[in-house]
Amino acid sequence: MDLFATGFNAWNQLSVAQKILPHEPHDLFAFTKVLSASAIERPVSRLTYTIGPAAVRQDGRFVVAGLGPEPQHLELLYTSAEAASGQILTIVQDQDSHDSNKLVKHSSLSSPEPDAIFTCTPPATQIAAFSTGFVILHTNGTVSTFGDSRFEACLGRDIHTPNRPPEVPGPVPDLHEIASANDPVKCVTAGGSVVAALTTSGSVYVWGSSTSSTAPKASDSSRRHRRGHAFEQLSGIPNYTEIDNGKDVEDVALGESHAIALTADGLIYVIGENNNGQLGIGNAIERTETWINVPFKAAKGSKIVGVAAGPRASFILTGKI
Repeated sequence: MDLFATGFNAWNQLSVAQKILPHEPHDLFAFTKVLSASAIERPVSRLTYTIGPAAVRQDGRFVVAGLGPEPQHLELLYTSAEAASGQILTIVQDQDSHDSNKLVKHSSLSSPEPDAIFTCTPPATQIAAFSTGFVILHTNGTVSTFGDSRFEACLGRDIHTPNRPPEVPGPVPDLHEIASANDPVKCVTAGGSVVAALTTSGSVYVWGSSTSSTAPKASDSSRRHRRGHAFEQLSGIPNYTEIDNGKDVEDVALGESHAIALTADGLIYVIGENNNGQLGIGNAIERTETWINVPFKAAKGSKIVGVAAGPRASFILTGKI
């Protein structure tokens, strides 16, 4: 398998297979092969911790690029979702029940005790973080959210329901209706102030705010220049986003102000800001308001198997056919 990366590289966080160089690194403006291995899991990239792919498992071990966290935190950071405030959310399996599991939230990476524990029925299978909260995918293909009540649009639901306050996971009703119509969600992703859900039929739905939130942030992230997101027309209702006249989508990922998608015909599409080369289309275009195709081709005998995104970076995973 091969991993390709493009975008923000101030700490050599895209130099997965290299040692940190003595000189100041440059951003990548085209997808560049950064790792080859027999097996590579989907990378996790977080600008807050200057990790980038935060942790990629290479042949059974973690490979960390950039200025990574302490080794004892790698497993937690790879398997958790982290909001801009520094809150950490983790799925914990319930050994006593097959019908539920738990979400454990810590106020920060250094906090020894959780500040909230939620029981998920049906169980949670995937989590992602936006600036002010979290999105959860359940085994039945439905989606829940929780977070800061000041940014209701990111939650995609009515926060004034007494039994589903914003600080407690609650279902996104429009996606529940879609799942009930035999098109369950198979993947969730989030970045900045936008959340997205990909259904089994290949449809992508996005919701949130078109401008980044102003919620309190962790010390590292508070110095970031906040950007508007890729999708200018956003609301608190999940809306279908069309890619190249309605192509079905296999995978999708959101960064802080951009998005990347893999369509069913094996092509890569991107949208949003390109200040740091995160779209992989060179440096002539600073931003695109519509989905555009990236002229990326996998090597002979290989195909694209997935995409991922960091705050200002994008990744493509390829594997043998």
